[in-house]
Amino acid sequence: SWGESRYGATVGLSELEESEIQLYPNPTTGRITLEAAPGAYRILDSRGAEVKRFIVPQGTLNLNLSELESGSYWVISEQGNGRKAFIMQ
Repeated sequence: SWGESRYGATVGLSELEESEIQLYPNPTTGRITLEAAPGAYRILDSRGAEVKRFIVPQGTLNLNLSELESGSYWVISEQGNGRKAFIMQ
């Protein structure tokens, strides 16, 4: 029970396993490059609430996350094949 998400779904991060998701730079000040299998992904805050949802079309995606507050976040695959932590400065 991670609390309420503004999108209606929360996930216990202990239920997921690390994957082949790569992201850099980490920590970041706003822009990250994500390398992962094509598909749908979500970013969760440290409470498990979803703060962003996006699609990786061809295995690499550049994201501007400057709207996020400083703290720890997780990128998780909606296909259930992984997660990766990152820090927003």
